[in-house]
Formats: sequence, structure tokens, C-alpha cells
Amino acid sequence: MTKLEDLEIDEVSLVDKGAVKGAKILLYKRDSTGDRDLVSKCLSAVSKGRASDCSREDYEGALDELAKERADKTGETFHRSYTRVLETDEGQQLYRGLVSFDPSAKDVLA
Repeated sequence: MTKLEDLEIDEVSLVDKGAVKGAKILLYKRDSTGDRDLVSKCLSAVSKGRASDCSREDYEGALDELAKERADKTGETFHRSYTRVLETDEGQQLYRGLVSFDPSAKDVLA
């Protein structure tokens, strides 16, 4: 085992697969492009009138993704960003898909 001393670390990148043979990864970040793909998939399902092509969890995940993106860009809290997302066309479309699983929930945004 090699011990490294007197290092100055100016960046730490955590990955899901180490570049060094035998490296063990305990923590990592993941590519969130899959989440953006979920947003597109769910928006497409709603616009085609096929809301059931996505699950309730898909719609919730897509709305969460949009809120996270907005919070990262604006510095707003997640909850504030989520509210703002629901005011956008994309957010409203995703919400329509979500309430297709529970029509009584439509009154929440009315």
C-alpha cells in the first residue's frame, strides 16, 4: 500500500468506476442525464395522450428533476423551485400526467 503525504488537493471528482486497476470506490456521483431523459419521456407521454406510458413515480421523479435543476440555477430552495416549476408549461404537463393516477388530486392546483 502506498501512503501519500504533504498533498494539496484542489479538486475531488468522485466516479462510479475507478481508472486505477484495483481501485475501490466507496462514494460516487451519477450522471443525471437519465433523469432529464425521464422528463422528456413523461412530457412526450402526456402530449400524446398516453399518460400511462409513465408511472406515478416517473412523473414524481421528473418533477423533482426539474425542481432540482431550477434550484441549482437560481439558488432557490428546492420547495420554492418545485412551486415555480408547477407554474411552467412543462410542470403543468407533468402534473397532469401525475394526477391521471389519482383524479381527485386535480383540485390541489386549481
